[in-house]
Amino acid sequence: MNENSIKENPFKAESPANYEPKKPVLVMCDVSASMSGTSINQVNQGLAKMQKECEDNPKAAASVELAIGSFGTKTKSVRDFALIAEGNIPSLQATEDQTRIVEGTKFAIATVRQRMAWYRETNQLIAGRALMVILTDGQPNPVAQDFIGAAELIREGYEQGEFLTLFVGIPGCDLSILQKMAHPTLPPIYLDKLTLDQFFARLSQSMAAGDQRDDSNLVQILTAQ
Repeated sequence: MNENSIKENPFKAESPANYEPKKPVLVMCDVSASMSGTSINQVNQGLAKMQKECEDNPKAAASVELAIGSFGTKTKSVRDFALIAEGNIPSLQATEDQTRIVEGTKFAIATVRQRMAWYRETNQLIAGRALMVILTDGQPNPVAQDFIGAAELIREGYEQGEFLTLFVGIPGCDLSILQKMAHPTLPPIYLDKLTLDQFFARLSQSMAAGDQRDDSNLVQILTAQ
């Protein structure tokens, strides 16, 4: 899947791996150059650990579908939705000049909606809302982006029961922009006391926890102080 085919549903020809209720998770990561080094390495390590922990949990292995995308100068998918237990977790590289967070957010929303449509078309159940996690450490670049338009899409998706959007700010980010875009029920997490490794451990825990239809349980785990 690429950004030019986003208007078409790339999942149309795919057959379900099983008919367990699905929990779709999309991690959208800033790959601007400021993320290089420790931050992007911790993201890669966290994704790999999350995959291993979900793989070791039979319920999560059969139900959690993970997609990974990136945004910088360009926005793209680097892992299409598939069961997390299938592996194939890519290693992200942070080398791009810009931080087009609004394009990344809109791309993520469109991708999640395509996957949800595919679930319905193939008679699969969905375990609660999809979860979108958007990670960034920088200032939006270019500065003039449609933050209000992205916030409206996020609000609409929440109120229609489609998805939850969690912004994760790595030190150096413009937290005020993330607060402007986030839904009030799920404010941004700023990683000043929590490391990326700890965050991904919580994300793994939330995916493996009890009733995955219970979004409040997921939110509680991710946002606990």
